[in-house]
Amino acid sequence: MELKQIIHGQISYSLNLYKKLLSMEQGNVVVSPLSISAALAITAGGARGETLNQMVSHLKFVDSNIMHQYFIHIRNVVLKDISHEGGPVLDFANCVLVDKKLPLHTTYQNLIREYYGAESSAVDFGTQAEWARGEVNLWASQKTRGKINELLPPGSVESSTKMILANALYFKGQWEKQFDSWRTRDEPFVLLDGRTVRKPMMASRDRQYIKNYGTFKVLRLPYRNGSRGDQAFSMYILLPNSADGLLQLEKDIDASATGWFVEHLPDLKETVAVRNFLLPRFSISTGFEAPLLLMSLGLHLPFDPERSDLSGMLNELVGSFPPLCISNVFHKATIEVNEEGTVATAATAVVVAFGSCMPSEQYEDFVADHPFLFLIREDHSGSIICIGRVVDPQ
Repeated sequence: MELKQIIHGQISYSLNLYKKLLSMEQGNVVVSPLSISAALAITAGGARGETLNQMVSHLKFVDSNIMHQYFIHIRNVVLKDISHEGGPVLDFANCVLVDKKLPLHTTYQNLIREYYGAESSAVDFGTQAEWARGEVNLWASQKTRGKINELLPPGSVESSTKMILANALYFKGQWEKQFDSWRTRDEPFVLLDGRTVRKPMMASRDRQYIKNYGTFKVLRLPYRNGSRGDQAFSMYILLPNSADGLLQLEKDIDASATGWFVEHLPDLKETVAVRNFLLPRFSISTGFEAPLLLMSLGLHLPFDPERSDLSGMLNELVGSFPPLCISNVFHKATIEVNEEGTVATAATAVVVAFGSCMPSEQYEDFVADHPFLFLIREDHSGSIICIGRVVDPQ
């Protein structure tokens, strides 16, 4: 399978997930499709039959081998921490907690270790459910540098829980050209309902990577990417020309827009002069339970206690067990954007139980004084780290 097809698939998954989330969240939103898909891929590593096929298809891969190869590339190349060489601070980690009475299959243990860097830890959920919840939350907090402290809420882990599979993602990048804090000033920002509020807006006189696509503009803000050259992270801001244009822009983002993301975002390589440039500081946190969202995107079997097949996780030679299924999926994501750069984090936990579930010197202004869409992308691989919207800068 060509790399371009894989990129198309992952962008499509990211956009579909984002659009479905908008039906649940009306305000500011940030989500990491990459974190969600990683946690599901680890789970899929133990799926068999139609459950495996559906999970692989849901994640937009043609087969499980390509899926696992993609995530080892994400872990070892795309999100490998080379901050000591001047790039962003990165952490992409996975962990698995399993009930001590369940014998994990050696093949599954080897798979999650080789492709996802995850070692399984045994716990007695029957007597230590709350302790296990605390351990996962502590792990997520450590991996996200304290940004996500309670991935699993109270009551989410019970004595009936048999396994928790979690992913955590941390990104801290400095702008290639940082904003001067002394230029930041309160300016009007128009909300979706037409009201105007005053928010701190970062300003710049530097040339910028901007392209005008008629009804909206795209700004690319590159991060310092280190000396090796195999990583290139950027934030992209998609700003509607009209103050109330975000809803239409989001409506236009469908499967056909995937090609646009692949073909046009990499073209933002030439800077243009700006006269007016404003971008709000913003901080967003989003958390939700994902089963209904995932099922609305066609992922049903792993949640179905009657049809789920996660038997590849267990060594059946050791004993006979009821079928495993996903009982819940929790996701949290945060992002903070200021004059220095960006901190973005995400964590996802899958809870498993038994049977329950510029050519010329022209000017192009960019004044983000109304709602807009944003994403962080690794430009070599096309991987979208997170995507979201700002309707009211916090």
